[in-house]
Amino acid sequence: MAETLTTNYSMKKPEDGASTGVWGPFINDGLDIADTQMKVNEDAAATAQAAADASLAKAGGVMSGEIDVLTARMELSALGNWTGGSNEIDLDVANAFTATVTATCTVTIANAEASHMLAFSVRITNAGAFVITWPATVKWPGGSQPSWTASGTDVVTMLSFDGGTTWQANAVLDLS
Repeated sequence: MAETLTTNYSMKKPEDGASTGVWGPFINDGLDIADTQMKVNEDAAATAQAAADASLAKAGGVMSGEIDVLTARMELSALGNWTGGSNEIDLDVANAFTATVTATCTVTIANAEASHMLAFSVRITNAGAFVITWPATVKWPGGSQPSWTASGTDVVTMLSFDGGTTWQANAVLDLS
């Protein structure tokens, strides 16, 4: 009997009895098992790759289908009291925030993703009781920030069409 090959990868199987004490049927059975498992793994990897290729890429790509903006949710982060100094709005944490102003303070905006349209909102309590300094990149209607509510709630929404280089701000005042 001549040497044979495995089904999927053509691995050489020595002839039984021709290499007595060295190869034998045990090695041939092992090669068959390995060959079969390698084929199963290859097929599973090809199926997984096809599924991954068909899905939306993590960075870029084209999304098709419908977006339901009526049930869309934003991550909310309670920033607590702005007690003076620098107070950060971190866009890696959320895109909706709440804060209460308890002292004159400065606001910074962190982690704006370049090359993206960005938006966030902040519900601010007692903003007009103290001075709030916003980044120079924030542009307000009419060129200056509004007269905030001293005792009550205001909401500011900011949009950036250039990855956070410039923020277009708008406020809804006195929601108390």
